[in-house]
Amino acid sequence: MPNPTISIIIGTKGRPSLAAAILSVAPQIDENDEILIITEGERQIVLDIVTSFKSLGINIKYIIGPTTSAWGYPQRTLGFELATKDRIVILNDDDKLEVGAIKAIKKIVQDHPTDLIIGWLRDARDGAIVGNKYLLEEGHLADTMLILPNDKTKIGQYNLKDERDIIFALSTLKYYPQGPVWLEQVIYEWNTYSARNDKVPK
Repeated sequence: MPNPTISIIIGTKGRPSLAAAILSVAPQIDENDEILIITEGERQIVLDIVTSFKSLGINIKYIIGPTTSAWGYPQRTLGFELATKDRIVILNDDDKLEVGAIKAIKKIVQDHPTDLIIGWLRDARDGAIVGNKYLLEEGHLADTMLILPNDKTKIGQYNLKDERDIIFALSTLKYYPQGPVWLEQVIYEWNTYSARNDKVPK
């Protein structure tokens, strides 16, 4: 796959951290990639943010998603259905992609066009790295670490009654019995909003 393309999926309620999350992505993508912003119901503040980025020539779309209280999982699921690019990356609206993440993702996808790829993440609160122990289990794996091939038949499911995103990750891994390919660098900064506000979510 010589020039892989990326769909970035961000589910949001319109938290003030959304703009920073988008800003961590926008300089890294080109016109062939896309950012899908899926809201929890209609959100004017989100539409305003998306419009401002679109005016800069960013391929970003505002999509009104279902009104739920399920950790953004229905919004992500809708994003999976609507994504049109070769790979899917999940980003929370209070987190960031590391500088150089998209470049690293595209490089490894060129060599592994059909494999599930897993990158590392950094907890912004304490600097801890998740993923570098190569363990496919809770505490060492998150849905946002997955760089998903855009194959609708090989994307796992969330359990809307259980907030743990490990359920999605493990259900996706079942479609890849050969195991994942590891991208051995941090691509994702987690809990950036909590770190900025000196709060740890309960």
